[in-house]
Amino acid sequence: MTVPKGAIYGLLGASGCGKTTILSCIIGRKLLNKGDIYVLDQKIPNAPIESRVGYMPQKNGLYGDFTIKEALIFFGRVLGMDQGEVMEKVVYLTDLLMLPDQNRPIKYMSGGQQRRISLAIALLNDAELLILDEPIAGLDSLLRQMVWDHFVKLTEDGTVTIIITTHYIEEALRADLVGIMRGGCLIAEDSPKHLLRRHHAETLEEVFLKLSLVQNRIERTDLERFSHTNSERIEEKWVPRRNQLRAMIYKNFLLFGKRFSTLIYLGLLPIVAMSIYCMVIGHNPNNIIMAVTNMEMGDCNTTDAICNGTGASCAFLHHLQYYGFIMHYYSSQAQARAMVEQGEAHGSIVIKKNFSIALRDRALNGRYSSSLVLEESTIDIFRDLSEIHLAFYLRFAFHKAFETFLQSCGYKRSFIKIPLSWETVYEELSFTDFCLPGIFIAISYLIGVLLSANAMNTERTEGDLERLFAMGITKSELIISHLIIDSVLVIPHAFLSMFTAFVVFKMVINGSVLLTGVIITLSSVCGICYGLMLSSIVETQISIGIAAVITNISIMLTSGMLWPIEGIHWLLKPITQILPFRKSIESLRNILHRDRSFGHPEVYVGFVSITVWTTIFLLLSILLMRIRRD
Repeated sequence: MTVPKGAIYGLLGASGCGKTTILSCIIGRKLLNKGDIYVLDQKIPNAPIESRVGYMPQKNGLYGDFTIKEALIFFGRVLGMDQGEVMEKVVYLTDLLMLPDQNRPIKYMSGGQQRRISLAIALLNDAELLILDEPIAGLDSLLRQMVWDHFVKLTEDGTVTIIITTHYIEEALRADLVGIMRGGCLIAEDSPKHLLRRHHAETLEEVFLKLSLVQNRIERTDLERFSHTNSERIEEKWVPRRNQLRAMIYKNFLLFGKRFSTLIYLGLLPIVAMSIYCMVIGHNPNNIIMAVTNMEMGDCNTTDAICNGTGASCAFLHHLQYYGFIMHYYSSQAQARAMVEQGEAHGSIVIKKNFSIALRDRALNGRYSSSLVLEESTIDIFRDLSEIHLAFYLRFAFHKAFETFLQSCGYKRSFIKIPLSWETVYEELSFTDFCLPGIFIAISYLIGVLLSANAMNTERTEGDLERLFAMGITKSELIISHLIIDSVLVIPHAFLSMFTAFVVFKMVINGSVLLTGVIITLSSVCGICYGLMLSSIVETQISIGIAAVITNISIMLTSGMLWPIEGIHWLLKPITQILPFRKSIESLRNILHRDRSFGHPEVYVGFVSITVWTTIFLLLSILLMRIRRD
């Protein structure tokens, strides 16, 4: 394929013949199996020609929330143009291509209008070489004529070269040179007039049909043509450039500002998730139904709860109600137990006929009490252990209720005290407070994954990575720009999570608010990098969501968030030590509950761990994005 300087080259052929592929090779996005390409006297790929080439891909490659003006400003910045230059071009291209209102969102425009905007972007920087893939598709006859007139005018002085692919074969008669492709082969290359004369045809379509028949008769072996694989690789800079990075950050910030509903959703997520957690987890159960057989007093709902006489049993049951129990009374032990077996009650209580008298005797005589006294003063409790957490609570509540009952009735507390003396180093915490650090980390991580996944999904569905890469944006710049803007956006999410937990629900915080906010934000940034890495592996948002949920569950199960690490199977214990959030949860727990500073090993190790994993995910996302063929 030979394209003279200052010419219009029309590349013709049916869909799937290889036109778009060869254009991708010309701009350095793909490699030939065999052979070399020189563009503007430089060997491709790895030649810095982005600023000298204008490229219009087959897809429109536009961000639907942008207005025409915003889209042109963004792509102008990518090309290194200042805003004044871009605005001059906006006025000129609006008149030339009859573009709609500059301030109207692109997503509300027709396919033909979007096609013209895509062409306007290719014409922004007065490029020496224009590579236009189906530039006039979807345009009406009058506008096609005007665009062709403009192409002819651009090439009049010989400084601009244009390569056009088109399905409108007869329109290529206005090209200086025509290349006809079929099945990956360039089967003819000449001026339109010479092709018509040589093949004795009246139209280029007739020429194409005759050449196709000739090609079918020629025997060729594809294995011979492509037996050699080009060992050359497309090189890409690792270090982002300031102007390109600023342009990408500008675009990302603008898009997020326009997606107010997404920001509201992501803003409400930490509030809703933290509120649900604080309201649901760790509170004492209520309305626990107990089947009671009180052989001493019968139904205590109609009996005064007094310690004297025979009323001690009802006094105890009244104390038990303070712990959320609801008493249903039955005349026999068998009936009460049947209610538990049928699932109508969580447990049953059996109080003997002489409970009050036997209890007083037991309190007076202690270990010298008779076996009958010990038996009569013992309350029998049957629990449903299939609900293990509720069964544990029953044991705790009965012990506390019996302790307060004895104190209120004047019995010595030592009557039920186990001979162990407990002292505490740090204050007692509820289960809600114990799990809170892990919840902070899990929510912030998930928000980070959702942010980055949403951003990369937008790049693939609304934008066109091919155009960005052709204009010189590197994959490192693409990923780092998303990392920067997403990292800024997660800061208010950390604040909202902390406000909900500590101000609204009064969760325990004994340590530094600043350190707490920093490690929560770092967890979100780690989630962002993890989401970017997932986006480099899979393309659909639902696949990223599934991977994020699986990871979140793994965090909860293996990080000591819900259950102590000491209880994990010995095979998993060494693995949990190196998982991303194991140390950060320990670090946050030490900050919140033990008031430890950053200098303590159990605190700074968590910061180091989350930073290391963030760096690993970021480098992997860049590496995988460079490896994959976008």
